[in-house]
Formats: sequence, C-alpha cells, structure tokens
Amino acid sequence: MVMKSNDLPDGWFSPGDIAAYVNLYEQLPAGSCVAELGVWQGRSLCSVADVILRKKLKIHAVDTFRGTPGELDIVHDCDGDLRQRFESNLTRFGIANHAVIHVGSTECIAQQISAGSLNLVFIDADHSYETVLADIKAWMPKVKAGGVLCGHDYNPPGQDHAGVRQAVDELIGMQKIIVFPESSIWAHRI
Repeated sequence: MVMKSNDLPDGWFSPGDIAAYVNLYEQLPAGSCVAELGVWQGRSLCSVADVILRKKLKIHAVDTFRGTPGELDIVHDCDGDLRQRFESNLTRFGIANHAVIHVGSTECIAQQISAGSLNLVFIDADHSYETVLADIKAWMPKVKAGGVLCGHDYNPPGQDHAGVRQAVDELIGMQKIIVFPESSIWAHRI
C-alpha cells in the first residue's frame, strides 16, 4: 500500500523526501531497528508504513513533543496534544505496535540506546547547528557497521536550517554523504 503525500499527516516531508526515505527503508534488512529523532505528527514514518509492516521493523520514535525554540507556535497549533496526534497517526497507518516512543531530549535518549544496535538513525529534531552536532556525536555510535546515519533539511547555505548542513559537513564531510535528488535528505553509510 503506497500512500499519497496528501493522505499523510501534516509535516514538512516533500514528495522528494518521501521517495528518498522509502529508498533508505527499502535497503534495510527485515527485522531492523531504526531511530527517528524528531517525529512531529509522524508524516515521515507514515510515509514508510508499508515497508515497516512488510519488513517487521522496530522504530524508536524520539521527541520532546514540546517543539523547538523559535517554533513553539507550531506546537500550539496542535492544541497541546502533539503526542496524541502522533500516536493516532501511527495507529491509523497500522504501525503503532512497531514503535517505541521515547519522550525526552535526543541526547538523553541516546544514553539509553546500546552502541551498534540500530540499522538506521534519522536526525530531524532541533535544527540548530549545535544540536545537530550533538545528535551526530551521540547517535553515530548507535549505528551498526554497514548501517546508515541520515537526516533531513540538508539545505544550501543561507536557506532555512543551514546549521544542519554546516554540522553534517563539519563532522562527516560533504564527500562522505549522499544527498538525494529533489530532496533535502542526506545519508552516510557507517
């Protein structure tokens, strides 16, 4: 069952982002364990629901459900029930039983995850340079050899979320990542 982007929950995942995310998930072995940092209302996870179900994937969904500085008004638009909306969307797409929801900062939750236990980590939480640096440092060791560290909003300098690009280029290197066409998703194989 392939979902159309207009059937998905609200969010900032474009059709190009969805295609890139599906590509990454299709490469995962059955039974893989994944972490998504910053889940909002679940648009990205719901876009790969058929792959999650078919491959019996386990998802660690990490979010504060309070928003990030500078974007708090967006959370208020959800009437204060962002987590409830997220859980409702996972249920609607049949993947609620595949997700473990971790409420807290990405740095704190990283301490609870074993090193080398994840096949894929997707970074899309706080987009500030400092936080993306911290997320890469905290979560890269959690990815198995051959797994993928990736994220959203790898935008050109001067555009929104330029701190993401700066942090990724500084810690990983532009030559060691791929950026999917018509998407702002970057990926690095460990």
